[in-house]
Amino acid sequence: MAYLPAEERKQSIINAAKRVIVRDGFGKLTIRSVVEEASVSMGLVHHYFKSTSELKREALCQYNQKFCAEYELDRHRFSPLENIKRLFADLIHDDKALYHKLWLEVWLEAQTDPLIGEAFHEISQYFHDAIVYEIRRGMEAGITEETTEEAMSHCAWRLISLSLGMGTLSNHHINQLSVSDARKQMKWEIEKTLGVNSAR
Repeated sequence: MAYLPAEERKQSIINAAKRVIVRDGFGKLTIRSVVEEASVSMGLVHHYFKSTSELKREALCQYNQKFCAEYELDRHRFSPLENIKRLFADLIHDDKALYHKLWLEVWLEAQTDPLIGEAFHEISQYFHDAIVYEIRRGMEAGITEETTEEAMSHCAWRLISLSLGMGTLSNHHINQLSVSDARKQMKWEIEKTLGVNSAR
């Protein structure tokens, strides 16, 4: 690797990690795979990241920051219903399948890896807060049903849980739940949560 300032060198390692994740999956990311992808020494990677978990967490956080920035940039252009569907675009649109696959892999690793668990919690909390914001926004505009803060929070966690559950089932073809079926169910749940008539 040509000489780069420290921060650029660190970012080039993270970028290599993200390429490995896209190509091979979150669970297949290792220090060795990043060393090969970035054409750097093992020592250089360990200089910036003490463990694979640290590197995974940083790559994951950057993915999420990019997603959040893109979502928030155009949020004002869409209705509350459209924005919540945008948050769950990974289940609703085929071209977002990679993000949903990453989300599921992170959820699995979060069960046993504290650092990944911490990152997963932060991402989940962002989704929760964004959903609650949109439900409140719809309620204030008179286009969704009146409800309480507690109920809005429950609705947000339910949608997040359903997304994970249906994504897992459809990806493993369990109980004949196809990706298409999961997508339809998620749309229906979102509309139900906001008190929207799906026939409209």
